[in-house]
Amino acid sequence: MTVFKVAVIAAARGGFIRAAPLLAELGARPELEVSFIFAGEDYVSHAASEVFRELALPYADVVIAASEGTPAQRLAKIMAGCERLAVSGDLAAVVLVGASHALLGCALASARSVPVVAHADAGLRLPGSAGRISLAARIDRLATALMAASEPAHCRLLDEGALEDSVVLAGSLACDAVAQCIGRARADNCPARAGLQPKGYALAIIESPYNIDRLANLHKLVELLSRAQECLPVALGVNARLATQLENWGLAQAVASLPRLSSVEPAGYVEYLSFLDAARMVLTDVGGVQDEATFLGVPCLTLAEATDRAATVETGANLLVSLDLTLAMQAVEALTENEYLRPPLPAAWDGRASQRIAHALTALLRGNAAPG
Repeated sequence: MTVFKVAVIAAARGGFIRAAPLLAELGARPELEVSFIFAGEDYVSHAASEVFRELALPYADVVIAASEGTPAQRLAKIMAGCERLAVSGDLAAVVLVGASHALLGCALASARSVPVVAHADAGLRLPGSAGRISLAARIDRLATALMAASEPAHCRLLDEGALEDSVVLAGSLACDAVAQCIGRARADNCPARAGLQPKGYALAIIESPYNIDRLANLHKLVELLSRAQECLPVALGVNARLATQLENWGLAQAVASLPRLSSVEPAGYVEYLSFLDAARMVLTDVGGVQDEATFLGVPCLTLAEATDRAATVETGANLLVSLDLTLAMQAVEALTENEYLRPPLPAAWDGRASQRIAHALTALLRGNAAPG
């Protein structure tokens, strides 16, 4: 039996979460020899986080670190490290999970010497971005196997000229990670320990620099949280960047004084899922949260003018409200007062994306190895 060497590469927390079920699925196949590669910054902090333990994520076999120098210098370092790995490791395939400058560097380097370069989050695009090429689109153009995260992503790849036999409707790996951990999340019942009633609060997860690093937008965000907590309690997921900017611009006290808002700091992925699953709604600007909320049947209000998660919007699970206070509060009030009828899930969002990717990748490698 021919054994193919496959490297799965991720660079950030969201990528690790999606890579975990894929690594497990690929590793269970005897014809594949799988390694896990980290490419990016601050591997030690990531590896020490709860995510690695909760998702049974193995420590990286190879770390390609690039944390110093200009962006161009860091990209060059990533490319050089990945190229050395590709040449010396005799890799048959590289699977990229996510879209970042580090992963673009890996795609550029791998395209020169690795027979199969697969992108596990292929086809995600922001509407109206035709005038510029996003990181995700650049990675997709370099990949020879495109694992589309949703039906709209699959159609978009074909519209952009990808060969039909190079595109697979795999589904969202975020759903696989949720399916793996939701039992533990519900058993933990973290919201109850925080004094929150099931389906009796809104969860807010805000991470976008557009909303956090611009004073005018951060003011709007605080006003929205203030109005929302008048309708129902709000649990605000606090991250370091948000906490710092609230403090820097003198808004921390205003948030702390809101009587029905509580700050929560989930220690890991399972605890975060526990808060998300029990929420009546989630207010967010994070793409992964939109996927996870849709899979769990939690209505999502996205605080952005556009999203690359088109499938969540098309099914009705996700509403784009930007920072329009009137529109956002109309949605918050409607979801507070009325029963929410869960829409159908997007196609292939069944928690088996990792199986589809593993099957497609194995078939492709066997085909490449076949004589003639």
